[in-house]
Amino acid sequence: MQGQYPTRPWLIYWCLQGAALLGAERPVLEHHYNGTAADRRADVAQYLMMCLTGDEQVREYYRQTNQLQDADKIQALGFAGGPSGQVPHLACSYAAVCALALLGGDTNDINNSNTIGNKYLANLPRLEIKKWLLALKKQPYWDKEKKDPHNGCFMIQWGGEVDVRASYCVAIIASLLRLDDPDSFLYENTNTPVVYNLNDEEVQALIHTKLLDADTLSFIVRCQTHEGGFACHSYQYASEAHGAYTHCALAAYLLHPRELLQEQRIDLHRLRRWLAARQCVFEGGFNGRTNKLVDSCYSYWIGGSHALYKVCESMYRLLDLHEGTCSARGMWSSSIMPS
Repeated sequence: MQGQYPTRPWLIYWCLQGAALLGAERPVLEHHYNGTAADRRADVAQYLMMCLTGDEQVREYYRQTNQLQDADKIQALGFAGGPSGQVPHLACSYAAVCALALLGGDTNDINNSNTIGNKYLANLPRLEIKKWLLALKKQPYWDKEKKDPHNGCFMIQWGGEVDVRASYCVAIIASLLRLDDPDSFLYENTNTPVVYNLNDEEVQALIHTKLLDADTLSFIVRCQTHEGGFACHSYQYASEAHGAYTHCALAAYLLHPRELLQEQRIDLHRLRRWLAARQCVFEGGFNGRTNKLVDSCYSYWIGGSHALYKVCESMYRLLDLHEGTCSARGMWSSSIMPS
């Protein structure tokens, strides 16, 4: 476990996700513990909250760019791989938020803010998390003549690499926490590290700035290669389509607002052909790239991409038939915050 210290939120998420798929959340949470399952959930959630930390580099970024008159008014917070000595990371933040969502248990009654299903996510300092995510977003060039292939993407951490994995992590976090819904901040818990005034102009600007917009969608669309799958970034012909990146790209794409999906579409014909070609005849399983070996992990990445492809195909048909009156979000229930 010591060697896995930078990935503690991931270990928790993987265990909870596996238990949830097996319908064994309660036995797992009570294992080697004298209390109840509810007590164990609180302990796990408390440990994850210990991984929530400030990002000093992002703090300095806001100070130098003068994007906020008082850069310290709202902290920039993200989840790190452990409780101390680490910097926030998008992948760890994704794992922590998903784990907290799983700890919430039954989320059917989303209108009841007292249910356990809302408890852990609703208590997160969402505006502070959004401020950190916005700092990781690559901004367009001021000179429109210059074409930055990374416009609209996110850094995986401050100063880190940029690719479609980060777009996926942000899309999931923003959707679960409803960070792009200004009305949801009316429910912001007051037990946050910083108490702020929702009527403040700078706070309002932060609330109304979108994480998922036309730029982020454009970056994802540009990641589709000539093969039909999606690469890690949008450098044309510089990278090959990959099963895991395709899964991340499709999921992040579908979580964008429906009006943007109408304007920027992916090539479904090429995608279908590429996905179908991933199954190898002899083994029966999937590979992740052209001329590569079968791997069991691609049963998830490619298998899930087939399902996401069908959702995307249905979305386009409905958008064409009903002129954008449907929503990808309406195809499944993803809102677990009070509404």
